[in-house]
Amino acid sequence: MVRFKPVIFLIVLLLHLSLNGKTQSVSRLGIELGLVSSTSQEFTSIYGTSYYAPSMVSPVLGVKWLYSKGKYFEFSGGLQYEMYGTRFRGDNMPSASYTYIENITFHKLCFPLTAGLNIKLSGKLNTIVSAGIRPNLLVSGKYFVDRNVRMGSQTYMLEHTYNPLINEWGLNPAERFAFQYTFGISARLKNNYISINYIPGYPITFQRTDYPDYNRELRNNEFNISLIHSFPPLKLKSGAQKEEQEETVFLKNSIGIYFGYLEGNIYYERNLLTFRRSKLNVRTGVGFFTLPDSGGDIYDKNFIFNISFPYILGKNNSHLEIDAGLKYLDVIGDITGTFWPDVFAGYRYEKPAGRFFCRAGLSSLSLINIGCGLKF
Repeated sequence: MVRFKPVIFLIVLLLHLSLNGKTQSVSRLGIELGLVSSTSQEFTSIYGTSYYAPSMVSPVLGVKWLYSKGKYFEFSGGLQYEMYGTRFRGDNMPSASYTYIENITFHKLCFPLTAGLNIKLSGKLNTIVSAGIRPNLLVSGKYFVDRNVRMGSQTYMLEHTYNPLINEWGLNPAERFAFQYTFGISARLKNNYISINYIPGYPITFQRTDYPDYNRELRNNEFNISLIHSFPPLKLKSGAQKEEQEETVFLKNSIGIYFGYLEGNIYYERNLLTFRRSKLNVRTGVGFFTLPDSGGDIYDKNFIFNISFPYILGKNNSHLEIDAGLKYLDVIGDITGTFWPDVFAGYRYEKPAGRFFCRAGLSSLSLINIGCGLKF
């Protein structure tokens, strides 16, 4: 915490200055979609040779709270999901025919908190320079290594997978909490932001089960670019105005959750097109899925990302929903992951001007699919 004091002091100072003025403040909620790239890693093999593991690119999904105070002060907080790690395949043992694959992946929930200054460059375009802290919670992880050594007529093979966050065989796991700074610059045009950030942090270290005398240390440094869409501030009306507004305004955004036999998911959904008796939405989310073994037992929770396009047919409260899209499955032991069709067909209860909806039907992977959500 001592190393974070300068950044925390900056946030508190700017917040103090903004709150002691009489200028107008605006608070908004937004959604974030972007990409994050880890920096390349330099490792030393058990044979003393050095090699570089390339950076890993991951999608970033998030929810943002954006607070503006007057003309100059900007604050933000939020929740982000991303993957972090490395992918490596190569040969680093010249004395033998040696192929080596190493895959390190962590799934992280991040909680950024930033303070910034707004610099107006043109009539509608604002530039925001910000700094802050970004605590991390490592939700899950996997370390996969595959070695194939051929020396003369002898072949040695090793394939090993484990979760570096779990204390296996008395070894030291990685800490579940990690910390990062964040320094960024954003361009804001009306309700949309484009944000570019450099995010340095403290290393993530764990003891390897395949070679306990060696630790793996990952530099927790990243580059991030994101698109953030903020919704207009909520304006509350009373009496007849409020009742009239609820009857006539059709809400286009929603968040929801669903569960199935093999899958659970939390997602964001937005309406794209509205027709006379139907509408087309887009949905993106993140969740987990499980795989059955040969005996039918369920094991190994893995992560899943999906994007789909729900087509909702029906004018009143009862609807037929048909979804088509794609899922990315981050499977333990799989270097590149697996894509799977995202298909759903079922019943959806949703009042045209209401806030709550529920759905049930059949879908790929999760088989039986039941969920609900809230529109805003």
